[in-house]
Amino acid sequence: VLEHIKKLGGKFEIASYAELNILRKIGVNPGDVLYSNPVKSLRDIRLAYKAGVRCFAFQSEDELTKFAASQRADDKINAYLRVATSAGKSTVASESKFGQSIVSESDRFQALQLMKLAGDLNLIPHGVAFHVGSQMENPEAWTEPLKNVALFMKILQQNGIHLSMLDIGGGFPAYHAA
Repeated sequence: VLEHIKKLGGKFEIASYAELNILRKIGVNPGDVLYSNPVKSLRDIRLAYKAGVRCFAFQSEDELTKFAASQRADDKINAYLRVATSAGKSTVASESKFGQSIVSESDRFQALQLMKLAGDLNLIPHGVAFHVGSQMENPEAWTEPLKNVALFMKILQQNGIHLSMLDIGGGFPAYHAA
């Protein structure tokens, strides 16, 4: 399946270094891979970076500090903030446990401080990502997160932070044959 997706030009995201190794075995360029798990070990960050991954999700200051300790000055990490969404009515409702909230003004201030810290640590504040849950059957589930992200991105721009990526996750309902 992975080889077929690669052949069709698909891109990949991973949640572990072990998944990166699987992709590398079929010839996927690590530079095209997103490391989307917002909590990673320093060891896995360093191994993925050494392999060529440059785009990593974060949700805390601790992750940013690990990124800064892992990158070379001439080859920076693109850090993207995983933002929380409220628990939706997806078939597999688990996504509300991840991410930095940006719902309230104080939440957005905290998130802004994280993005500023990314820049202060010589990382590239690259983007924002969220996920509404797996097998989401309600298309309106993306409406509120997108409104919150749009407001947050406006605040970032007002503070001189211009992002290159918005990842709205997956979770789209799909038929799975038995």
